[in-house]
Amino acid sequence: IMCVISAIIAGAIWGVIPGLLKVFCHVNEVISGIMLNWIGLFFVNYSLQTYLSGIVDPGNSFHTKIVTGAAKLPNMGANALGDNFSIAIIIAIAVAILAFVVMEKTTFGYQLKASGYNRHATQYAGMNAKKNVILTMLISGGVAGLGAGLYYLSGIECWPAMTSTVLPQVPWNGIIVAFIAQMNPVGAIFSAAFMA
Repeated sequence: IMCVISAIIAGAIWGVIPGLLKVFCHVNEVISGIMLNWIGLFFVNYSLQTYLSGIVDPGNSFHTKIVTGAAKLPNMGANALGDNFSIAIIIAIAVAILAFVVMEKTTFGYQLKASGYNRHATQYAGMNAKKNVILTMLISGGVAGLGAGLYYLSGIECWPAMTSTVLPQVPWNGIIVAFIAQMNPVGAIFSAAFMA
């Protein structure tokens, strides 16, 4: 639980940086986000090799240790479906449904969507557009951190801290999943299953 919470917090902190840059410096969030991906990649690799060496296996080219035992997410007794069918799938579906409810059925979600469509119009309507942009990036970073935490705690693969100089393909596949779902969180459940 602490690993998942830490992943959410780290993702939220990292995700809010492009939001702050957009609001206060008028930097495009897509460009700053992509640049921060690379900074994050090399920061994590450096940290694993230098300060967090206890969680890597030096005999295996500085890959992170395999998640086993109580640290691994439970597979809910679904051994017939494979080792990768863990509680992470249920958590992801619950988060997608929660995102749908918040975005479609609450005033808060309406304000976030409106700020994304046209920040200047929302300011004219009396909404705090700057706050909404920052909150959107904070939440999206937290959800991305949750996804990454669940992925690695499922024990699917280890992180090659020494040899990795490219970003993993999984997050980019998430963009494809979102576009196939036409940016609908519930639709993303089905498009993710299709992509998988």
